[in-house]
Amino acid sequence: MFSSSKAGRVYNALLERTDRVVSTREIKEMCKLLKVDFNSVLVGLTRSNALEPVIFKGVYYLRNREERDLGTIKEDPLSIVARACNLKLKKNWYFGLATALQLAGLWEQQTLTTITVVSKKRISRPKTVSAGMRVEFKQLTNVPFDRLVRQRGAIRFSEPGRTILDYAYFNARNKESLEY
Repeated sequence: MFSSSKAGRVYNALLERTDRVVSTREIKEMCKLLKVDFNSVLVGLTRSNALEPVIFKGVYYLRNREERDLGTIKEDPLSIVARACNLKLKKNWYFGLATALQLAGLWEQQTLTTITVVSKKRISRPKTVSAGMRVEFKQLTNVPFDRLVRQRGAIRFSEPGRTILDYAYFNARNKESLEY
């Protein structure tokens, strides 16, 4: 349960939304609407295991009651990471490399353990893990992020041709072969 009824009211209001990936800005707006203190609500939601931090600071996955009780997340990790990227990076990102190949149906050799996000912004996060999968960020600048990118719901991933170019670019940049 919640340490305060205020946190419970905000939690129930947030559950009514269709998207379960929320930012602190959205939580603040809900607190303002319900006339409750943001800090006490955030502490209450965090202590009750209702909020799971996602890859960016100030972005959370809101667990439903069943997930909260079991301490798990049933939703697809790629979908959660994609919605978090949409919140923070807008349209300047896509899933690349092995992640893109798997989403395109061209990667069946092994299970995916690392999610690769390619973005315009330089993002450095130490050992980022989301829903049991490692998330790595790669930076590409001066590249149009609206070409050769497929979109399936919230998930954006590179076309196979662009993925090959990304492999070549990052391989040359790192000066070592990437083995996936």
